[in-house]
Amino acid sequence: MRLTEIQQLQSLSDLTFNYIKSELTRLNQNGVGQIKLGKICGVDRKTINDLLHGRIGSFKTETLVKMATRLIELDKSKL
Repeated sequence: MRLTEIQQLQSLSDLTFNYIKSELTRLNQNGVGQIKLGKICGVDRKTINDLLHGRIGSFKTETLVKMATRLIELDKSKL
């Protein structure tokens, strides 16, 4: 993989992480618990806790994109 491709993947991961963290924080502040957030995103509570506390180190871009997609779908269903 070339350096530019790696940089693009890192940018995608960073943007996706920032979106997920802001949405999880918003939902959590509105009373949605970490267990429920995990069910919405298809992950466990520990993963939600790690994301809420900014611990991104072990997440694959694919997992982050999957979680972001579920949060976007949740947002669309409220419209």
